[in-house]
Amino acid sequence: KLVAQDNTQGNSFYALADGNSYPLLDAGQYQHNINIITYFGNTLVPSTEFTLSSPGESDVASFYPFITSWTVPRNETRYKPDSLTITQASFEAAYNDSLIITNYTSATTGKRKFKMVRSGYVIPFQVTLGPEAGKRGLLRIKSLLNSRSGYMIADIKVQK
Repeated sequence: KLVAQDNTQGNSFYALADGNSYPLLDAGQYQHNINIITYFGNTLVPSTEFTLSSPGESDVASFYPFITSWTVPRNETRYKPDSLTITQASFEAAYNDSLIITNYTSATTGKRKFKMVRSGYVIPFQVTLGPEAGKRGLLRIKSLLNSRSGYMIADIKVQK
């Protein structure tokens, strides 16, 4: 479970290396590990609604201003924009890295944020900067409350 910026009942910062999510107060201490950040981008024009981001994405500091003080270069995760090519059933059936690798190839141009996250999406991603650089994964959105105090519940599969 990852939450948007106004939700105090969870964490918005996720580290692939240890599989932990971190609260706002601890995020700076673990900045070198954090790869995925969530926020509700209603103040952006146009609104990005529930958004997957990373410390290296330009709009994330609008929602978490303290990130501007983090060490540069910041970790960067890129998300494949066309998330509808992988079914929930395919995600469930994946038992090795082949589904992950074939859905985020060297020809993929990922975005530093994935806007308008929806329940049912399976989103391929790759870490492009930071200690986990080169790692690819899939993030399946199981459920979503789409608001500033919202959250998403997701499963994540990461390349070994």
